Amino acid sequence: MPALQPIVKAPIPKGLPQKTRIGKGFSLEELRQVGINATIARKLKIPVDKRRRTCHPENVELLKQFLAPILKKDERKPKRPAKKRRKEIAEEKPKRKRSRSG
Repeated sequence: MPALQPIVKAPIPKGLPQKTRIGKGFSLEELRQVGINATIARKLKIPVDKRRRTCHPENVELLKQFLAPILKKDERKPKRPAKKRRKEIAEEKPKRKRSRSG
């Protein structure tokens, strides 16, 4: 897997031209726009910077390109049906009527 590095704008005084540099990680908003959360991103070895609040379109496109083959792999796998929970099983069973003898 190639190393993913987000592009951020360096903090500089007003009036000077904006410089870009490599950031620590992707912001939560950038991850949200791609459709994943921070936990999934960390499992996929995507750096996450929870302190960043900005969302750069270049980073969103970079994430989409990175995740395209991964998401295609997930679509090919057949999903197993979820196991039934106790409540669902209990609702399906017909309740027996108790007869009182005596």
